[in-house]
Amino acid sequence: MSADTPSLSGYLLVATPIIDGPPFRRSVIYIGEHDTSGALGVILNSPSRLSVVEVLPELTHLTSDPPVVYLGGPVQTDAAMVLAQSKGCQFAMETTFADIGLVDPANPPADTTALRVYAGFSGWGPGQLEEEIIMGSWWTTEARREDLFASEGVDLWTNAVRRIGGRKLFYLTYPDDPTMN
Repeated sequence: MSADTPSLSGYLLVATPIIDGPPFRRSVIYIGEHDTSGALGVILNSPSRLSVVEVLPELTHLTSDPPVVYLGGPVQTDAAMVLAQSKGCQFAMETTFADIGLVDPANPPADTTALRVYAGFSGWGPGQLEEEIIMGSWWTTEARREDLFASEGVDLWTNAVRRIGGRKLFYLTYPDDPTMN
């Protein structure tokens, strides 16, 4: 991020068709922090088959549906990041929503109304994300509260592309597997 580049904290990164490999293919990433030292976020639409009860059973009753661990990104996949919605919490990392942020998995707020567990995160060094956006790897749009705890079956990628609109709507007809076209 430079002086003339606005912060993308609170925005979604939406993978363009240029990105066709895991873990970012058709991903939607919430950017929690973005400044001159880089960016940090989590992939919102990558549920795993691993149940929260298997790794953090004490959080199961707080977990939003589906109660699985999400793949937050390729960095530190052995570490849990927990995003929670709580009215009076001091968050380890705040978001652009006053009542949503990262919490300590060992000490979630008692008044948690939504919670999602991520294995790892997505991160970029100084200027790296901006370069990827210029190269056409990512589109951006403001995040909405409902994006962060979307229910199973919600197609975040399609919803985000619709929000962006314009010529990008053409990509909604882009086949999941272009070789099948």
